[in-house]
Amino acid sequence: MILRQISVSNWRSLLKSVELGPFSEGLNVIHAPNGTGKSSLFEAMQRGLFDAHHTSGADIKAVLPWGRKLTPSVIIEFIEGGETWRVEKKFLSEASAKLQRFEDGEFKPFANGRGADSEIRKILSAEGPRHGPSKPEHWGLAQILWAPQGELNLKKISGSTAEVIKGALGVQLSGGSGGLQERIKKRLLEYFTEKGKEKTGKNAPPIVDRRDRQSALKKELEERQERYQAFEEQSKAVEDAAREHHQKAEEAAEMRKKVKTARTEEEKFNDLKTEQKIKRQEEKLAKNNYERLTQIKKTREAIAALKKTITSKEGKLAELEEKADQAKDDLDRCSEARDSACEKRSQIDERQKVIDAAREYLRQTEDLKKLKKRLSDLVKFENQLTADQRSRNEIVAPTSDELRDLRESTSKLKEARAALEASQIHLAITPEREIVIENTIDDSETPVKAGKTSSFSGDGQVNLKVAGFGLIHASGPKDGADRHRADLKEAQERISELSQPYGTEKPDELQELKEKADKLDGSIRTLDGKIETLLGEDSSDSLKQYLDKLRTAIGETENVHPEWKKEPPVLDELESDFETFRQDTEGAIAAAEDAFNQAHSESSEATNAANNAAVELEHKQEKLKEQQDQLEKFQSDGLSDEDRDKAISEASMSWQAAKETADQAEKALKQFPGDPTTKLKELEKQRDKLDDAEQDARDKEKTAEGELRNLESEGAYSKLVDVEEELEALESQIEWESIQMDAIKLLHETVNDCEKSMIESVLEPVELRASELWARVAGSHLGDVKLKGDFAPKAVTPERADGPVGLGNLSGGEEEQLYFIVRLALAKVLAENERQLVVLDDVLNATDAERLGCLLNLLKEVSDRLLQVIIFTCHPERYRALDLAESNFFELKSRDD
Repeated sequence: MILRQISVSNWRSLLKSVELGPFSEGLNVIHAPNGTGKSSLFEAMQRGLFDAHHTSGADIKAVLPWGRKLTPSVIIEFIEGGETWRVEKKFLSEASAKLQRFEDGEFKPFANGRGADSEIRKILSAEGPRHGPSKPEHWGLAQILWAPQGELNLKKISGSTAEVIKGALGVQLSGGSGGLQERIKKRLLEYFTEKGKEKTGKNAPPIVDRRDRQSALKKELEERQERYQAFEEQSKAVEDAAREHHQKAEEAAEMRKKVKTARTEEEKFNDLKTEQKIKRQEEKLAKNNYERLTQIKKTREAIAALKKTITSKEGKLAELEEKADQAKDDLDRCSEARDSACEKRSQIDERQKVIDAAREYLRQTEDLKKLKKRLSDLVKFENQLTADQRSRNEIVAPTSDELRDLRESTSKLKEARAALEASQIHLAITPEREIVIENTIDDSETPVKAGKTSSFSGDGQVNLKVAGFGLIHASGPKDGADRHRADLKEAQERISELSQPYGTEKPDELQELKEKADKLDGSIRTLDGKIETLLGEDSSDSLKQYLDKLRTAIGETENVHPEWKKEPPVLDELESDFETFRQDTEGAIAAAEDAFNQAHSESSEATNAANNAAVELEHKQEKLKEQQDQLEKFQSDGLSDEDRDKAISEASMSWQAAKETADQAEKALKQFPGDPTTKLKELEKQRDKLDDAEQDARDKEKTAEGELRNLESEGAYSKLVDVEEELEALESQIEWESIQMDAIKLLHETVNDCEKSMIESVLEPVELRASELWARVAGSHLGDVKLKGDFAPKAVTPERADGPVGLGNLSGGEEEQLYFIVRLALAKVLAENERQLVVLDDVLNATDAERLGCLLNLLKEVSDRLLQVIIFTCHPERYRALDLAESNFFELKSRDD
C-alpha cells in the first residue's frame, strides 16, 4: 500500500480540516509539537481503513472534539495492487462509508456502506473484528508495518499475518504459488473436515454410502446364508425323512409277516369257532325263529322309526354336499387370485429398473448443467485473457524506479527553475503612456502600452533605456545563476531521456499509464488462475468429450422415457410409488395366500362332513333293509296266528336242541390255550400302527420334498452368490477408496510437513537479515536475533551468554531498537514484490543519538528502494540530517481552541 494523501476533520484535537499530501513514495516526516494532533491523525488513518463506519462504543465516541457534537470524518487516498483508491468515512451521528476507484482520469464510485468497509479490508488483506473497533491483530500487514505511539513492541503476530509473511517467503523461494497444495487441500476436504475427521451427512464422500451399502449387504448376506443353510438343512431333512420312511416300511413288512402267521393259527381257531358259531347260529336261528314269531310287531315299529331317520339324514346330506361344492368353488377362486397376485412380482423388478434409470438420468443432467456452466466460464475467461493480453502488449509503461526518477527529476527541474529565478534581478515597469524600452545588455527593444506591465530579468544586473526618460539600472549580487541554469538543463535532459519512450513528460500521466499496465497484469494473472482452477486436472478437449458423452447418454435415456425430456422424473415420487406398489403387491400376495389356505381348510372340512354324512346314511339304509328283510322273513311263513302258536312251541323245542349242540362245540374250543383272535388283533394293531408310522414317514418325506422345492424356487444359492460377488466388488471399491483417502491425507500431511520444513528453513534467512541490521545498529556483541514461529522476536544470542537471552534482559533502548529492526526486516520481506507503507508514531524515543543515526540511515536505504515511510514526530530536526527535500516534511498546525 502507498499513501497518497489524507484529510481529517472533527477528530479529537483536529477541529479544523487537516489535509496532508501528496506524500512521496520514499521517506515522509509529519511533525508538530506535542498535543497538536499527530497521534489523532494516525488514529484517523487507522480507523478510516480498518474500522467499520457504524462502529459504536466508548472508544469511537472518544474521538469527538471535547465539548462538541460533530461528525468525525477522514478521507484517504492510497495505491494498492496497481489501483488508486479513495476512502471517505464518517463516524457516529452521520456515519457513512464510500469507496472510490480512479478510472479514466477521475475517481468513480466502487462501494458504499458496509460493502465499502468489507471491500477496503479485502483490498488490504485485513480482518474485521466480531464487534467494536479493530485492534492491531485485525490490521493485516499493518500490524507489522504500522507502529502506534508507545506500541513499537511486537510481542505476537496474528496467524493470518504470519501466513502472509510465509506466503511471501514461499514465493521468493519457489518462484510460484501454492496451487498444488491448494488442490491437495481441496481434494482432502472432499473426504475430511477441517479437523481431519471423515465427512458425514449430505456432503459425505461416496465411501460413506458404500460403507452403508456394505453393512446392508453383510446383513443381507447373513440372511442369504441363513436361507441357504435352511436349504441345506432341508435337503438333509429330506434324506432323513426318506431314511425314516424306508426303516418304517421294513418294520411294517416284518409285522405283516407276523400277522400272517397269527392269522393262520387264528383260522384254525376260527374253523372251530365257526363250527361253534354255526351251532350257535342254529341256536340263534331257532331262537330267532322263536323271537320272529313273537316280535313281528316290534320289527314293524323299528322299520317306521328308521324310515323317518333316513329321510332326515338325506336332507342333511344334500345340504352338506352343496356346502362342499361351494367350498370347492371358493378354493378354485382363491387359487386363481393367488396365482394372479404372484404374477405381479415381476412388475416390482421392472419398476426398480425405472427408478435406477431415473437416478442416473438426474445425475447426468445435473453433471451436464455444471459442465456447460464450467465450459461457458472457461470460454469467457479465455476471451477476456486474450483481450487483456492484446491490450497489455499495446502499452509501454515505465517501471516504479523510472517513475520515481522522473518525479525526482521533475522536482529538481522545479527547484532549479525556482533557484535560477531567485538568483536573478527582476524589474517590472508599468508606463502611463506607450513607450519603447531598450535592453542595453542584449540590444533588444520591447514596446509597452500604457497601463501594461512588462518584466525584465538578468544575471546580477538589468540595464534599460527609455526614450524621453533616460537610463534605468538595477543590480544585485551575482551568485549561482550559471550553476542553476546548468542544473535546469541537466534536469530537462534527464526528463527528456526518461520520458522519451512514453510520449509525455507528465508524471501523473505516466503514473496512470503504469497503473493501467499493472491493472492489466493483475487481471491477466487473475484470469490465468481462474482458467487453471476451472480446468483443474482436465483439458478443454476432455471436458467437451465428456459433454458429448453426457448428451449421448441423456438422449438414449430420453428415447426410452420420452416424457422425461419435457418434465424430469421426481425421484422421491418414483421411490414412494414403488414402495407403495411393492407393499401393496406383497400384501396382496400374502392376503391371497391366507385366503387360499383358509378356503382349502374349509373345503376339506366340508368334504369330510359330507362324506361322513353319506356313510352314516348308508349305514341307516342298510339297517332298514335288514329290518325289512327280517320282517319279510318273519312273515314269509304264511302261517296264521294259530299255526304260528303251534310253530312257536315247536321252535322253542328246536331252540333247546340247538343250544345243547352249540354248548358241545364251545366245549371243544376251550381246548385251545388262548384266543388266537386276540393275539391276531394285537398284532394287527401293531401292524396298523406301523402302517400309520410308514404313512406318516411317507407324508413327512413328501412334505420335506415340497419345502425343499420351495427353497429351490427361491434360488437361495444363486442369490447368495450374487450378494457375495456384489459385496466382494464393493469391499474392493471401499478398500481402493480408503487407500486413496489415506494417500490424499498422507500427501496433505507430507506437503504440510514439507511446507513447515520450508518455513523453518526460511526463518533462518529472515533471522539473518534482522541480525545483520541489528549488528549495524547495536554492534556484534549482542549476537543474532531469534524469531518465533510467527516471526515475532523472542531472543538474542550475546557472545558471552551460553545460549539465547530473552528480550527482558535488554535495556529499554535496546529492546526498542530490536523491535524496530525486526519490523524493518519483515517490511523488507513483504515489499520484495510491491512497495509497502510503514507508519511510525513517535518511535525511538529511548534511543541515543549514535544509534538513532544508524537507524535513520537504514530507514533512508529502505525508503529509497522498497518502502514508503511516514514518521510522526515532535523532533523534525532528527531527520534533517537525511538531506530530504522540503516537500518530504509536513507540519501540523497547533490546536484550535
